[in-house]
Amino acid sequence: MKKSAFILILTILAIFITIFLLYVMSVEPDITIRDTSLTPDEIHKIRSIAKESVKNSPTFNFDGKESSLKLISIDAVKNNIRVDLKFVSENIGYGNRSDALLLTGPVTHHVRMYLNSESFDVLSRHTDYKKSNEGLWH
Repeated sequence: MKKSAFILILTILAIFITIFLLYVMSVEPDITIRDTSLTPDEIHKIRSIAKESVKNSPTFNFDGKESSLKLISIDAVKNNIRVDLKFVSENIGYGNRSDALLLTGPVTHHVRMYLNSESFDVLSRHTDYKKSNEGLWH
């Protein structure tokens, strides 16, 4: 009787650990939130709006991998909210390339967008803009 109870406890423990690990792996661990005044609900809303905006972009819509879309950071900047994300597309290039000769290869794209800090409306979204030495995005 004791051996079967021990096996039952180990089985339940293994199931619990598996469920816990699946949950932890589904959370975006690398996100940086610099604006501590945001509530968890606001962060969730910002995350949803930003991801949906990227999903509706021509490049992601053409060949972006859903599982690769990750939120990197959320930061307050001059009455706006700056959100950085990344995703992987299957082919080189931007936008809808259905009529183009495609060069295959995974490409990681970085997206920076700005949201209105009150309404969370998307003000701008740029893909693969690099920070220059002057601190500007171009």
